[in-house]
Amino acid sequence: RGRVVMMNPYAQRLLRVHTRQYINKALVVSQFPQALRPLVEFVQRATKEPVYESTELTVEEEGEHTIIQATALQVTDSDNTNIGSLVILRNITKEKDLDQMKSDFISVAAHQLRTPLATLKWLFKLLLDGDGGDLSAKQKDLISKGYQRNDEVIEIVNNLLDVSEIEGGRLPFTFSDASL
Repeated sequence: RGRVVMMNPYAQRLLRVHTRQYINKALVVSQFPQALRPLVEFVQRATKEPVYESTELTVEEEGEHTIIQATALQVTDSDNTNIGSLVILRNITKEKDLDQMKSDFISVAAHQLRTPLATLKWLFKLLLDGDGGDLSAKQKDLISKGYQRNDEVIEIVNNLLDVSEIEGGRLPFTFSDASL
């Protein structure tokens, strides 16, 4: 019936609310703090139709953010009649922050590696082209191997940068029809 029946202490702490404010009261979005309104709207949607739905919400309050994974499940009786909804909340702020730090580190490290690798490639190429003087066959072979290994490392760095772009949502997707 669109009412909160029970809220465990962890949910109360996570949402910074007191149970008595919301238990057995209709879920009216305007009665909730601004920071919780997207969560309330999610719960309202999930209680209207029998679905399994999961979403991530960011609750901004007093200069701090909390990222919550909310999963809604329909609760049915033995006759498969919907008798309510269960909303499971999980604080994933630390995981998301660590993931962002990892992505930032990979991006910075890859960009920092790119310049010296490009310089090495340029130097190897100059030597192979004879700009540093004549080379013996053995010297050319060694420098050629160094050039190839440097190219392999450049490819790895480029792949790391691509992963960083994909994770950051900065790499556009191009969709097209294809025959499987």
